[in-house]
Amino acid sequence: MIRRISELVVAGTVSGLIAFGGAASAGPLPSIKIATAPLVSPGAAATYYGASTTHSYGTFGYGVGSSNPRPPELVELARALKNDPDLIYEYVRNNIRINFQYGLQKGALGAIIDRSGTAFDQAQLMVE
Repeated sequence: MIRRISELVVAGTVSGLIAFGGAASAGPLPSIKIATAPLVSPGAAATYYGASTTHSYGTFGYGVGSSNPRPPELVELARALKNDPDLIYEYVRNNIRINFQYGLQKGALGAIIDRSGTAFDQAQLMVE
């Protein structure tokens, strides 16, 4: 009997193994169903989530009326990346994890500190 099984395996006949009573199953294989949802417009999302998404520059004394409009961490990071858009993009892509939420949550400085942020945070970091 072992010789017969080895002959079927060597021959590559899976149907022969099934007919012989092997472990293979003739039923359907398990599958994954990917669900979809209706798209939401930015206006509807802003109404649902509110307009409270903002950055944290005002908390640290940086802002429009300040003598220093950008945090020093952002200035030094841009200098270290030679102010090159390609290097900045690579840095954000490789070092900042994505949080799948809507809107600006942490801002550019928060994204650097936490090494994560929403797509809005990442975009602001690249612009800053």
